[in-house]
Amino acid sequence: MAILYASGEIKKSIEIIHNRGLAPPNYFLGLSLIPVELGFLYAYRTGWKISTTSITTGPFITIALALIGTLWYKEELSITNFIGIGLCIAGVVCLHIE
Repeated sequence: MAILYASGEIKKSIEIIHNRGLAPPNYFLGLSLIPVELGFLYAYRTGWKISTTSITTGPFITIALALIGTLWYKEELSITNFIGIGLCIAGVVCLHIE
């Protein structure tokens, strides 16, 4: 941190963020952590196992972020991304097969 401050990189990064207008969407992404953590809290309270809750929710959070990136930031998903999303869903299904 001290190296970044001494070199002026922090000031330059803040100027870039404000000049490009990137600050407001990043605030919204930061606020999205609140429902995620509340979801974990409710999952634990309803009896989910701690060992499988994060493994189950992780892929769905990743898919949600991919959708936000595609719709909000106009990013493109490749075929590799779609294969990864499919494998995430398959992993969750395999995890919960009893």
